Amino acid sequence: MNVEKESTSLASLFDGEELNIKSVNKHIWTLALPSLIELLLATLFGMVDMVMVGNVSTASLAAVGISNQPMMLILAVFQALNVGTMALVARFMGTGDRQSSYLVLKQTIILAMLLGIITSIIGFVCAHRVVTFMGAEPDVIPLAKSYFSIVSSGAFFVAVTMGVSAALRGAGDTASPMRYNLLANFINVFGNYMLIYGKLGFPALGVTGAALSTTISRGLAMIMALYTVFRPNSLFSLPAPPKKIDRC
Repeated sequence: MNVEKESTSLASLFDGEELNIKSVNKHIWTLALPSLIELLLATLFGMVDMVMVGNVSTASLAAVGISNQPMMLILAVFQALNVGTMALVARFMGTGDRQSSYLVLKQTIILAMLLGIITSIIGFVCAHRVVTFMGAEPDVIPLAKSYFSIVSSGAFFVAVTMGVSAALRGAGDTASPMRYNLLANFINVFGNYMLIYGKLGFPALGVTGAALSTTISRGLAMIMALYTVFRPNSLFSLPAPPKKIDRC
């Protein structure tokens, strides 16, 4: 009897919410689609570099390809931190506790900076060992070392950007990370065109130019991400404290 009553109540609840299924699905896609595009854009940095340096030489193509593998491992480490950030921000935002969400954001940025600094130093110092361990050929090692040392130095930018993006997703804003990652990718493509091939008065730097363009565009993405969360009237902006009324 109790089972029948429970099933009846669940059915009635579902029937009551059935009219909202379409709106719920629409809301899910509204949140999920920008996140999907953002993740695709994050992987495009290495792919764009490979495609564009492939026109220079096969050794350059191999250098970028070898360097992208350890960079993906570094990104996976950063992503592990972001899982907790997104969950905590979503929880506090759901309860209307914006103060705690702001504290989670600040702590995430601090941890991301520390982790990014450590990763950048290790990547720069151990660049030769990393590309050698990855099996780079003798003619590829100098190019791969140059690319990896520069790109890994920008791990600091990536760590902070990914942390901020996770906080924004937890707060329900998946469009902003998509927008500044999209802009960063356009900057990277344009920078590659100038620095790899030596256009618009810039020297042709090849693989080094691709690494510089990628690092610069990631730095700009970090600046845009920080502006998104710390600008006035952002999702994480705290309400102004009440004004004190002087009583005579």
